[in-house]
Amino acid sequence: MRKMFIFPFLAMLLISLCVVVEASEPEALYLHIPVSPEQYNAYRYGPLPVLLPGDATDWMDEPEDYRARIAVEVAKRLAVAGKAFPTVDDYLNSWPIWPPQLTNGNRQDFIVDIYDPKQQVWTFALWEFSENYLQIVEMLTVLRGIANHVKPDQAGIVALYSYEWRHPWGNVCFSVEHKQSRLVRPFPPSEKKRIEAFFDQWAKRLSRIYRD
Repeated sequence: MRKMFIFPFLAMLLISLCVVVEASEPEALYLHIPVSPEQYNAYRYGPLPVLLPGDATDWMDEPEDYRARIAVEVAKRLAVAGKAFPTVDDYLNSWPIWPPQLTNGNRQDFIVDIYDPKQQVWTFALWEFSENYLQIVEMLTVLRGIANHVKPDQAGIVALYSYEWRHPWGNVCFSVEHKQSRLVRPFPPSEKKRIEAFFDQWAKRLSRIYRD
């Protein structure tokens, strides 16, 4: 079934060739959202959020005209993805997992995608996310779309985090609250501490699995 999703990604790849889009090394991606089971399912198995937030590229350390071009290209990609993927679940399950150089082992070791119905919390993380600005902004837009399903008393985050490379400019945090998601500066220390602990545990698990 997944083969049907190859062509949409090829289409989006062709779009990306219209502009230089590489960042540096891939940062990690982390999402932690309190959300009820009903609202989680409505988001996860509902249509792809394709409306680009007004601050979608504000985190990028690039000239304004470059960021504007990135926004235009991502809007095109989202239009393609919205038609290609029936649900958010289809989109997330089709995302290419880093590291691409992995030849032996389970690629799923490099992704965390867990909904805890007891705690009513969704955690989604990619060990290495992407070096491509278009992919980064696109995925952040899709994930931030869960704000439309978060209740007024709930709040979470979506973040890029430079766990491996330790780039200070690689840490970017978006709050996710009821009906809104916004860029948060500076990066909240409490969230940084939580993310560090999360990836420390993940690193230990990977070191046990992939010992040389």
